[in-house]
Amino acid sequence: MATVTPFEISEFEQLLRKPNSDPTGFAGFFNSGEVWVARVPARLDVMGGIADYSGANVCEAVLGRGMLMAIQARTDRTLRIRSAQVGARSLPVETRIPLDYFTSGGSVGSY
Repeated sequence: MATVTPFEISEFEQLLRKPNSDPTGFAGFFNSGEVWVARVPARLDVMGGIADYSGANVCEAVLGRGMLMAIQARTDRTLRIRSAQVGARSLPVETRIPLDYFTSGGSVGSY
């Protein structure tokens, strides 16, 4: 039996192959080190919301798509987040946050 690769993974692999000169690609975003990837299926929630965790009745279905997240360790103390909508004709959005923003007095800042 053949294994079907989810749409998001195929699209992500294509983004990784795009050269640095292409602003829609991810080739220049990741270093040559290990990248961890996780995928969750998208679901349509008509009724019930998160009440299913407490045993309530719900009406929801898993869609044929999902969300993919990839992370990689960095050495420059900067959190970089890039989001892109697969299949859309838009440029990825990138945010950079220095890790020092999350600390206060040498420890993690309070919420």
